[in-house]
Amino acid sequence: MSTISILLNAIIVPILVKHIYDPSRKYASYQDRDIIHCRNDGNLRILVCIHRPDNVAAIIKLLEASSPSSERPLNIDVLHLIELIGRAFPTFFSHQMQKKSLPKASYSENVVLAFNHFEHQYKPCALSVDVFTAITPPKFMHEDICSFALERLTCLIILPFHRKWNIDGSLESEDSAIRTFNCSVLELAPCSVGILVDRGCLGKSLMVSRKSSPSFSVGMIFLGGNDDREALTFAKRMANNSNTSLTVINLVAQSNQGSSAAAPHAWDEKADSEVLRDVKLNNVDKEYVIFIEEVVKDGPQTALMVRSMADDYDLIIVGRRYNINSPQTTGLVEWSEFSELGIIGDLLTSSDLDSKASVLVVQQQQKRK
Repeated sequence: MSTISILLNAIIVPILVKHIYDPSRKYASYQDRDIIHCRNDGNLRILVCIHRPDNVAAIIKLLEASSPSSERPLNIDVLHLIELIGRAFPTFFSHQMQKKSLPKASYSENVVLAFNHFEHQYKPCALSVDVFTAITPPKFMHEDICSFALERLTCLIILPFHRKWNIDGSLESEDSAIRTFNCSVLELAPCSVGILVDRGCLGKSLMVSRKSSPSFSVGMIFLGGNDDREALTFAKRMANNSNTSLTVINLVAQSNQGSSAAAPHAWDEKADSEVLRDVKLNNVDKEYVIFIEEVVKDGPQTALMVRSMADDYDLIIVGRRYNINSPQTTGLVEWSEFSELGIIGDLLTSSDLDSKASVLVVQQQQKRK
């Protein structure tokens, strides 16, 4: 009898636990932790992840373009992720707290130096940077990120894409472990998440430019929905940088043109109209904010339009829009290679697209009930 009980416990209990216990809930934030709900004059707290030293330059340029100022300050937490090898114990430490005890040959030395140099270019009231290192097994890295983001009241996590390109635009390498990590963070994050695809153009510095016209061009492709509104809110922040021009391209479905919002989508369409109206008004006051509206009939026409504008910008920002069906993307999901980028993001990072424009794919905080 006892043997049967042991067998039943061994089989049934794990099944019950799997159905009853949702591990993602321990990272759930029941407050708004996104860019939209961050006040225009409030601190935007961002957590950036670094896997390799070559991730640093592009992320710093993205933060630089985000226009940190005393009116719109940025609080940046940098987490250098190092894979734990062998039977050593996981380690997590702050470089601000252990400046004197760190060896000169520290794995994170170059990361720390780069972000310290970046921080010193701004006033303390505009930008603050804290650098941390986490040495942990790969299968637990996403948990470290989500726990840390929850603890630090993060609004946006920025993750490097798992592919790396050569200067000539050809694919150099890819890391499937980083892709798995990114997908896990997207699923569990307590805040908004951005995946940064660096194709080379983010290597240009914005601080040295003193030209009368902007030296850095940002495009934002808007179709509608939570993720697109979040992405647009981040893009609008960049418009405050005098070295940056912003172009918002609103792709409107031909079937929806001139029609009123249906009940299930009425709130979404109203929210889209509000955030776009703000851009149109700014377009009048700000010389380097441009709004363009294009009508598309289906997915193939959207694909042609998106691919044709890829080389017009240094950085293109899009919403992930995962599992969202719309006339503008009909028939494209079957051709997507990386679901974590969404349909539009995947189009812009396709290996057969000869473009050096970098891409930021944004997913708004997913509230869990």
